[in-house]
Amino acid sequence: MLFRSIIAIASSPNVLIASNKTPASSTKELISWIKTQPTDSINFSSAGNGTSMHLSGELFNVLSGIKATHVPFKGSPEAVNSVMKNEVTFMFPNAPNAIPLAKAGKIKLLAVTSSKRLSWLPEVPTVAESGLSGFEVIAWFGFVGPQGLPPQVVTKLNSEVQKILQIPSVIESLSQQGFDPMGGTATEFSAFIKNEIDKWTKVVNHSGIQKL
Repeated sequence: MLFRSIIAIASSPNVLIASNKTPASSTKELISWIKTQPTDSINFSSAGNGTSMHLSGELFNVLSGIKATHVPFKGSPEAVNSVMKNEVTFMFPNAPNAIPLAKAGKIKLLAVTSSKRLSWLPEVPTVAESGLSGFEVIAWFGFVGPQGLPPQVVTKLNSEVQKILQIPSVIESLSQQGFDPMGGTATEFSAFIKNEIDKWTKVVNHSGIQKL
């Protein structure tokens, strides 16, 4: 890498939503129903080519064995609106953008894309526990420094941030914004980044995504 990993700060997942007209109340039911439909009739929206929403849908295709067609929009509101109007079958928007609509009964909230259920949304299952083992998509944030950053500086920064991430008011503030604190060692963060690069490289290559 061209930088030195220090610590992961926080993460926020996407969520799997579907149109109210889709006869499915879970991820498994959605996949089963999609497999009974003509291939060219199933599509999913996103806020644009190459976004986490787009890649979530492509990973969903890969792991579930379906072939839903990607429909990019200029932004998340338009993409979510296309689900509400039943113009597309499903979508993986950022959690904070979809939860209010789901609570209002305008869309179906089927799952979260994190590896574990969210502390602030414990009743919603993960995509992985719904049948797609290995499915995980999160927006994550962390601290990195220049490659030559001395180890003792990395250790000190990691230690201080760890303390901050354990402060109740910080945890509450992150939760209110739709984030869960991460933390961990610098080595763990470095391995996490490498895993993210490897995973998405495979998804991009498999789906044939190209930069526009």
